[in-house]
Amino acid sequence: MRQLRDATPVQKAFPSPFKLFRSGQRAECPACAGTAGTRVCPACRSVLPSAFGSGSPMFGMVGTRAAGKTVYLTVLVSELQEPTRRRFGAATYFVGESPMIKDVREWRRGMDNGALPQLTERAAVLARTPVVIDWQQERRNGIGVRRVASTALSFYDTAGEDLETTNSTKDQQYLTATDGLIVVLDPFQIAGNTKRAADRGVADRYDPDHPLQVLSNVTEMLRAADGVRHDRKINRPLAVAVTKIDAFYDQIPADSPIRRPAPTAPRFDEADSLDIHQHVAGLINEWGGDDVLRHLEMNYRRFRLFAVSALGAEPDYRSGRTDSHGVRPHRVSEPLLWLMANRRIVGTGKGQ
Repeated sequence: MRQLRDATPVQKAFPSPFKLFRSGQRAECPACAGTAGTRVCPACRSVLPSAFGSGSPMFGMVGTRAAGKTVYLTVLVSELQEPTRRRFGAATYFVGESPMIKDVREWRRGMDNGALPQLTERAAVLARTPVVIDWQQERRNGIGVRRVASTALSFYDTAGEDLETTNSTKDQQYLTATDGLIVVLDPFQIAGNTKRAADRGVADRYDPDHPLQVLSNVTEMLRAADGVRHDRKINRPLAVAVTKIDAFYDQIPADSPIRRPAPTAPRFDEADSLDIHQHVAGLINEWGGDDVLRHLEMNYRRFRLFAVSALGAEPDYRSGRTDSHGVRPHRVSEPLLWLMANRRIVGTGKGQ
């Protein structure tokens, strides 16, 4: 468990003797000759879904300190279990016994009662294992036969400090195994929003230069992992989620694509997403974040910008309390759905 710096004892595991990694396979333990059928990740020993195979993607999540990753992850997991699952006619359930499953549930109960979660501790201090969710959906195969397809979605909440230097970023090796990344970008951390951050009591929580530095460190790590030369672009898809957009509604017209509800049709609406991408790029540019936009354009072949609000209304940042009307997520699932659409896990088309 070196990757996660977790000293918690785990059960012994052994490599599968089968060349094809299929569900339903059982193997004899070479140590005790007992029969085993539970499959685990060889690195972190997280239990894998029974239908896990080569087509099961892993999506990582990164961002700076205080960018709202924990709140975003908590609400995203809740959305996957309720409205998003229903929208696509899917079934979802937690896999394994990651301590984060309990944490996510406690964080959501706390937010429903008005309390925001505390900042995530560094990996060196608090070991964490990924949350793995099995997404099951009925699809038609090449000859039109409907079958249930299973996809493992894996998420890990990293502390922002773990990504603030090149050396510490290299320690987060789990990111190199992802099929796509969600980068959580806090608009308060963009230099042009310094006064707004000060007015709301959040200016002392981070350095405005951090977003580009963290993004650059992740880029260098991915280039090294994928063997991408500096004159080529990284092919791994990058979903950039601008969080806390509710704090900027006074700058965004009520009829802006950024503020309209998410589509409800059981497919990813590509036209709607591209429309929002352009409007978010315009906002970031107005805020003085053109350096972030240029970095994305110069280094990534596929990236998409999103504007999300995990809470639906601006909290009181000084007291750490949510809005009195409760949690009302806005477009929280869209970055993940874009990554899933890239992998053809969900279909694309025009929503409604």
